[in-house]
Amino acid sequence: MNSKSEAELEKFLERKIIEFLDLKKSMKNTNNEMQDFEELIKQNKITEASKILEDAIEKFNRLNPNDVYREINFNKIIEMVRIVSKLTKNNEKNRLTEDVYMLIKSKQLEQDPTLNITVFDERKEQERKEQEIIQEKQRQMAGEIENQMMEINKKLFVSIRKKDLKNAIMQYRELKKKFEEYPPMLVESKAELYNDLLAFYMRIKNLKEEIKNLPKNTKHEIEKPVIKENHLKLEEIQEIVNQIQKDTKEEKFTEAKTKILELKHKISLIPENYINIKKKLEYIATSLIKKIEFAKRMQNQINTKKRLTIET
Repeated sequence: MNSKSEAELEKFLERKIIEFLDLKKSMKNTNNEMQDFEELIKQNKITEASKILEDAIEKFNRLNPNDVYREINFNKIIEMVRIVSKLTKNNEKNRLTEDVYMLIKSKQLEQDPTLNITVFDERKEQERKEQEIIQEKQRQMAGEIENQMMEINKKLFVSIRKKDLKNAIMQYRELKKKFEEYPPMLVESKAELYNDLLAFYMRIKNLKEEIKNLPKNTKHEIEKPVIKENHLKLEEIQEIVNQIQKDTKEEKFTEAKTKILELKHKISLIPENYINIKKKLEYIATSLIKKIEFAKRMQNQINTKKRLTIET
């Protein structure tokens, strides 16, 4: 045998040894997983146990038909079915027993391990469609709540500008109530609304301090209504934009969000005959919000890295 053949044989044997050790390790892990799975059923944590079984089937289906681990995963699924059958009653009905019933009835656990387990596919597709319907209803509901919140926002803007603390607090509570009704599934949108809510809270808090520090004989003057101006003040808007950019650069994110609300209010006062300018300014406001959120995420990542470095 020449040196090249010897090297190839050595690599082959080395690969086989690694595969054998990996298999032993995998089998040990499988035994631990089965113990954990059995414990979940004994503790009546059916939802968690069902997810583990369904995830195991998905993992099995993703493996290449010739993968050395495919049969191990197949046997793991069979063992899970055996455990469920042993620990649950025949008339017990839940997601886990339904999974096992479907698997046994399909006889797909008796087939060759190179074939996928497809018994859940139809149910999964049905659940996907149902989820889409739920999400669509959630989006419609969210749209209605956003419109209601927008109307409250307008009133709240006016109350803050008038320094009408009593009405501002009342409208803030109304706004908070609508926020709590907002669908929790729409995480990103709700997070943005929460930032607006927080910014309003900060403005009301500052207004409360401002009124508290005013001389007594001037407090009655702040209740006078503010006359809405009909002409554009682009210089004011530009100044707010500059302040937002400055606050973002200095990582004063709450202050920046508060000024975003002020900017949105200024834009809402622009007459409809300036629709193109209004749209451009709305686009600028949206872009600034995205920049603030991006800057916050980046800063959080930097802080996390610093903390981990200190801990290590």
